[in-house]
Amino acid sequence: MCINHDVISRNHGFISGCKQQSLADSVFLIAGCGSIGGGTVELLVRTGARKFILADPDMYDYTNLNRQSAGYHDVGCNKAEFMCSKIRWVNPECDVDVYTEGLTENNIPELLARADIVIDGVDVTTHSGWVAKLALHETAKQYRLPVISGYDMDATQYTLFHDYRDENERLFKGRIDERHIHTLEPLDICLLLITPNNMPLGIFEELERIKRGEKEFVSQLGISANLFGVIAVSMVLRIISGEKVEHEVYMDMLEILGAYTSFDEERLQRFRDVYIQKMWHLQKEIL
Repeated sequence: MCINHDVISRNHGFISGCKQQSLADSVFLIAGCGSIGGGTVELLVRTGARKFILADPDMYDYTNLNRQSAGYHDVGCNKAEFMCSKIRWVNPECDVDVYTEGLTENNIPELLARADIVIDGVDVTTHSGWVAKLALHETAKQYRLPVISGYDMDATQYTLFHDYRDENERLFKGRIDERHIHTLEPLDICLLLITPNNMPLGIFEELERIKRGEKEFVSQLGISANLFGVIAVSMVLRIISGEKVEHEVYMDMLEILGAYTSFDEERLQRFRDVYIQKMWHLQKEIL
């Protein structure tokens, strides 16, 4: 593909010409174009990516606007179609295929057969989302593809790099499997995959509010959604050049900014201890 060098000229010196070419030649499957996927797409384009497959069946809602890149007048638009327009708004030379049906049993093999790198932004708050995520990862492992997954919690981003190019890489790091996904509640599956030691104080407080019946949903912030884009694109640049990529990245902005008091840190450790016990009980239930 011919690269318009004006678009990426300010990357020069920080990103080599070989990396730019590899980035332009790679096909990115964005599986889910909301908080996580949406936080990645525009930054990928501005960094030099040119080939995209976008899959998302959902429409924007007003409740998405605190963290996703759509505007008031985009409510009701399909997220994949909107991100396609966003890509071409930045660089009309990009190749973009859009799947408004999202990931399905029929199209997952086809989409992954064409992809080089997968950005996994599939919803983890519903059973249907977990079923789709399982199929995505099973097929990515079969096709030996790298997958980057993000989990935003309060002002924290936890990112997992699943290097399925390595035949020894276990599905979901060996933390969950089909039994968990078809048996447990979505938030319990998240607990097993993320693990309490990778969860911030704010998310524990949120889970307690849900447990008390004070709310029925888990809140999300634009801080952590956008932070995933920064981490994921940084990982992509290392993947395409064959450099080592950390398999886990945990960034709690409140911790980085020194916002936690000693009392907060004590509460966080107590929460982690309690939820580690819950995690063990969940594993025993499955066994």
